[in-house]
Amino acid sequence: RHFAHELEEKVAGATRRLRELDQAKNEFLTIASHELRTPLTALQGFSELLLTREVPAERARRYLGHVHTESQRLGRIVGDLLDLSRIESGRGPELRRVPVDLREIIEANVEIFASQHLRHHFHWSGAGSVPSLCADRDAVDRMLKNLLSNAIKYSPRGGRVRVEAGLAVDKPGMVELSVEDDGVGIPAEALPRIFDPYVRIANPETVTAPGLGLGLSLVRGLAHAHGGSIEVESLPGKGSRFRVLLPA
Repeated sequence: RHFAHELEEKVAGATRRLRELDQAKNEFLTIASHELRTPLTALQGFSELLLTREVPAERARRYLGHVHTESQRLGRIVGDLLDLSRIESGRGPELRRVPVDLREIIEANVEIFASQHLRHHFHWSGAGSVPSLCADRDAVDRMLKNLLSNAIKYSPRGGRVRVEAGLAVDKPGMVELSVEDDGVGIPAEALPRIFDPYVRIANPETVTAPGLGLGLSLVRGLAHAHGGSIEVESLPGKGSRFRVLLPA
């Protein structure tokens, strides 16, 4: 009887999980179609203006800038979907390991995000020594971009975003890269699910935030592919701190 009761609970839990995943995938398809349509609409609109009208050189240059930005955005979405497909099939992303200057990647991203999100205050001292990595540069850059994007998305009123990097004191042989925000935070019961694909934690303040619910899943997949991991600490209403650990 005890075994039957335990089995029944496990089956019920697995069934609930499958329903949650099915709902998450349905929501993902809706969001994905919207996220893909947005840059496509911009590409079609600005290219049509350039093809059908006489546009002054300065305005044409501005339109081309929009086309370039939206094509990059579209490329990132497609890249994320392809990487997720590889990870879910068990193949993992393809890595090209080279010496990586972590300081350069952090400084470039902080500058880009700070120029685009004026309500947020970015803190990156860069004063201490930042260890080098032998890793896939594009993967490290994408991990940081996803973490910074999440920090901004889940602190919609603005606030502080802190980036830190260095040797992990509690994990010998590992380099840590962390991003911390003082946004809406994550409830404790939701923490085990945030690295699952398609999952977006509901919050009234961030319900309209863009995104596919793939970012943290991809960060975890890229970290694991390097032989590393990702950790999170979060409190509702206080913010979150994500820490990526990669072999030094």
